[in-house]
Amino acid sequence: MKLFKSLKSEIEFQKAYDNLLDDWAVETQSLWVRSEFGETHIIVTGPENGKPLVLLPGAQGTAAMWGDVISELSVSRRIYSFDLIDQVGRSRPEKILTSPTDCVEWIEQTLDVLSLSKVDIVGNSLGSFMVASFASQRPERVNKVILSAPAATVANISLLYIFQVIITLIIPFKGLTKRFLELSSQGYVKPSSPLYKLLFLAMSESKVNSKVVPHLLSDKQLSLLSMPLLLILGEKDKVNKANALNIHKKILQILPNAECKILPNAGHLWSSEQFRHSGKLIEAFLN
Repeated sequence: MKLFKSLKSEIEFQKAYDNLLDDWAVETQSLWVRSEFGETHIIVTGPENGKPLVLLPGAQGTAAMWGDVISELSVSRRIYSFDLIDQVGRSRPEKILTSPTDCVEWIEQTLDVLSLSKVDIVGNSLGSFMVASFASQRPERVNKVILSAPAATVANISLLYIFQVIITLIIPFKGLTKRFLELSSQGYVKPSSPLYKLLFLAMSESKVNSKVVPHLLSDKQLSLLSMPLLLILGEKDKVNKANALNIHKKILQILPNAECKILPNAGHLWSSEQFRHSGKLIEAFLN
């Protein structure tokens, strides 16, 4: 399945991936795990006997995006950071995800091959939608859930955001991509950062094959997330129609025992400092 516009684009992207992975201050190894959707690339770190923690990135963010939280989280946990199966990264897709059911099947089949019967699981943006879908349909496979900067999932997605994404992807003008990333991060993620460079290449030089579009889960679906849940929102995240405070209030009405945290001034795309802050919140929640 072709993901990049050219071989040159793919080479540049893989260099950006390596540069982002260089920021991980821990020893890592790569695994490729087969499911009916292809081979999922997973970055593994942490002690072999550590409690399993699975990380799913946002769209085009890749498994390497978690570097700012890895050092703290991997001290006592075995971490499995997935590249989304049919997006840019190092997974080898053979079948496109088309629905939340496909997402659940992909995650479950991958966990089965890894012999992980039950895990703690973290998602970011699109990854949060996938994680919430999996946890609501396979609660017996999940200990604790963390949803960070969820795209839709807990609120209706903004039509303006959808329009901005579509325009950015279909019009090959790099100025639009830069503007989109600036708006997404509220200006906190600088063009010099490894994550910005990777996302810029992903958005300007790759093709979007995935058909999964995150949407608001029903109150009934959200109520199925009865396991311990942490929701982390950016105060100025514009992806969803509702603001962070209103989302916080709504979730606590449906899931009174959920924990909700808001990162001051953060948008949808977080800076290294904001990611580190979220890592401390995740660590405290898991403990």
